Amino acid sequence: MPQKKAGRRKKGDYNAWVSRVYSTQKSKITPEIRKMMRQKAKRFTRITKSKRKANKLRLFSAQAQSAWSKGYNEIQVAQERKDRSRYAASAAKQVAVMSSLQKRVAVEEDDAAMAQYDDIEEQEQNESVKRSEIEAILKQLRNEPSDDEEIKAKFKLYETFLETVEAIRKETFTFWDETKGDFGGNGRLTIDHSLKRIDGHDNMAIDFDSRDWFVHGMTVKAVSNRTKISAVLKNINAKLELMENQNDCPICLDTFAGTPPELKEILKQANLSDQDSKFKEARVDVAALTSAARKDDAKAWDEIAQKTGLKPGHLMRLKRAVDDACDLSEPTATHTLACCHQVCEECWEHFTKGLHGQRPRCPLCRTDDFLTFLAQEAQNLPK
Repeated sequence: MPQKKAGRRKKGDYNAWVSRVYSTQKSKITPEIRKMMRQKAKRFTRITKSKRKANKLRLFSAQAQSAWSKGYNEIQVAQERKDRSRYAASAAKQVAVMSSLQKRVAVEEDDAAMAQYDDIEEQEQNESVKRSEIEAILKQLRNEPSDDEEIKAKFKLYETFLETVEAIRKETFTFWDETKGDFGGNGRLTIDHSLKRIDGHDNMAIDFDSRDWFVHGMTVKAVSNRTKISAVLKNINAKLELMENQNDCPICLDTFAGTPPELKEILKQANLSDQDSKFKEARVDVAALTSAARKDDAKAWDEIAQKTGLKPGHLMRLKRAVDDACDLSEPTATHTLACCHQVCEECWEHFTKGLHGQRPRCPLCRTDDFLTFLAQEAQNLPK
């Protein structure tokens, strides 16, 4: 679902918005800049999709280990109750969960469906299995069960867990092949080496000479591989986070972070540009002005008036100019589209209003459509 980010922004009427945006686009955007914006937009979309895919694989990995653990714990409960008939059913329930993950792991989902993987931290944490719990299960597996039903149930759990880890491993390698083009230098080499270690001989080798039940050694390797795969995916995701960046609204071209106010511009807006030297001599800066405005601090304004010698009327104009500067410096409210691009909330509201019920298109993905719409709306403005 589209997401909204909080912030403040003064809203004008529709015609004023069209006039301002059309003028900005016409004066600032050359064909070369437009081409660069499209390339940047495509890269942003790729990176966001890659983040979602990495998160999906991480979540499925955690869910697979959780199902494996639950299956063994349910068998243990059945043992304590001396209910052999529950062994197969306990295993089958969690085998079904892991089998479902195997089928879904390589399925290509659309943007709306993949948006559910934007933030998986809480889900992943809920699915995580404590190391002490894993160690307890592995300890049980050192000894081969004497009951055939128990052997079948535990082996089936191991077998399906391994298949699921293998499916996630395969998809991780495919995903990396598709993604690594956005990585450069040491970043790519680090991930490459981490993935190669997962397939290394020492990591895959099983000690069949051990006195332990062979399922124990094989499960240890499966658990280890799952942990390594999840760590690599988390590393990929962290690097993608650093690369993902869209700072400006593609419609009005304003920055989402807000425009840091300058003292000279504030004084100009208040018709006090000739007072600049007095402010500098009195050491009154933007920080002091914006702090007084945001806190509505009458005492601070009195001190500013005394230091600079401003008359009441001039001080009132200065307050209004500072209020406007504070509004512009606040982070802008944004609307996130299914394609992962963002536009400021004001522009999105006006854009969708101007379409009169037609389906809105992303102004970055469908730039030509947006520019055609904007030119038509500008022609219809009152003369």
